Amino acid sequence: MTSTHPIERRPLGMREFPRQHGPAAEIVAGLRAFTSTDLSDAMNGAFSMDSALRPAYAGMPRFAGTAVTVAAPTGAVSVRTRAMDLAGEGDVLVVNVQGVSSFAVLGGILASRLRDQGLAGVVIDGCVRDIEEIEEAGLPVLARGTCIRRPPKEGPGEVNVPVACAGALVCPGDVVVADRNGAVAVPAAFADEVLAEARRRAGQTATSRSAAELIH
Repeated sequence: MTSTHPIERRPLGMREFPRQHGPAAEIVAGLRAFTSTDLSDAMNGAFSMDSALRPAYAGMPRFAGTAVTVAAPTGAVSVRTRAMDLAGEGDVLVVNVQGVSSFAVLGGILASRLRDQGLAGVVIDGCVRDIEEIEEAGLPVLARGTCIRRPPKEGPGEVNVPVACAGALVCPGDVVVADRNGAVAVPAAFADEVLAEARRRAGQTATSRSAAELIH
């Protein structure tokens, strides 16, 4: 997206940075094969979002992708829209509104747009609305809850900066894996190591189960 305001001229709290591509596609696909609990264990509980986040609808599927981050303390539509313009196929939009529950960050119309853009899913440290429409759109969403009130159109916010989301640090380009258990943000720099550890643990678990079956 071409900006009329160069990044270096924007004041702190209003910055926008380019999309980060993150790890190779095969690493993301490998991480997607594991549950959020598997990956949390592989990172010893680090980078795990807390229990405040819930699936927006029953039966939400697991999703994984490269993080495009938004820090929007007032939930400003203008900030969220800039991030949506940057996000692309396979990305996960991560929105931090500091857990505020007095407005919704995402509704049915935007969910349909993000689905059409090919996003893998959305994680919001805040609320959503139009649950039925989000489910019909088929967009996986984790959020704190619902609120029927719209957010303000304008306000401060930054795009593609490190954010705190439900107690976990998420940087642009990190791999976010989410399911009905919760969500983790796997740091891009260590994604291959986390995948290897998750596979090692899965192998140990399979061996232990096989041994238990032989005993019984």
